[in-house]
Amino acid sequence: MDYNVQNPERIFSMQLISVNVSPPKTIEYKNRLVETGIFKEPVDGRVILIGLAGG
Repeated sequence: MDYNVQNPERIFSMQLISVNVSPPKTIEYKNRLVETGIFKEPVDGRVILIGLAGG
């Protein structure tokens, strides 16, 4: 349960709209091989999220 700082009596919730994931990929960057997960793609269907933090 989260509380709005300006109005602690008001409870709010968020809805997750989309999940994008990427397995690590090795690419060449500045003449070096580096591993990255930046090339993400949408996931179809339901997924389990562990350790999702909000701010």
